[in-house]
Amino acid sequence: MKENRKNLLLSFILFLISIILAIIYYDRLPVRIPVHYDFDWQVDIYAKKINALLFIVIFMVLVYLALYFILTLDPKRNEHDESYKHISLLIIPILNLLIIGLTIRKTFDPSLNVGRIIVAVIAVFIAISGVFMPRIKRNYTLGIRTPWALENDYVWKKTQKLSGLLLFINGVFSLIILGFSVKIAFILLTSLFILTIIVSFIYSYLIYNNLANK
Repeated sequence: MKENRKNLLLSFILFLISIILAIIYYDRLPVRIPVHYDFDWQVDIYAKKINALLFIVIFMVLVYLALYFILTLDPKRNEHDESYKHISLLIIPILNLLIIGLTIRKTFDPSLNVGRIIVAVIAVFIAISGVFMPRIKRNYTLGIRTPWALENDYVWKKTQKLSGLLLFINGVFSLIILGFSVKIAFILLTSLFILTIIVSFIYSYLIYNNLANK
């Protein structure tokens, strides 16, 4: 409970910093600011600054609170890896601060490569997730939760170990490719993430089925 309060406090501070940042630059921003990017990470949609900034903060706060309560109410919450749980929660206010900061900076510097920064942050988080995945015990919230993994500890461990390895490779490889092409790195990151989920489900089923037939 004490660690949860620390997470809430730190997240509150990060959200507050983003709000203060928005207030400081609000009058200097044009009426409409960039809010969406196309496949090549070029701005294709603008919105009124008040609507855009409020939406970003409110949406991210709601996402954080939803995840916080889901983790807190998980019947197997004592099985959570505390470090990874806090990282998973803190990534939300960090992303919020990053998005607010990049939105403001992009307004004043159109040449800023927003895609490279966003993809890099996501790739790092995926790689970190891969490191923590094998440490996660059976629960209903964190990890790759296939029906077969939730049914058996051995299947759970094997599933998390494989998915963790694949996620780590995905994050590291995407970061390497990012140095050459943002577009290819984003496609790779997304494709390998989806592939990791599919492979993990198939692997989990095969392990469970193999145990059942013994």
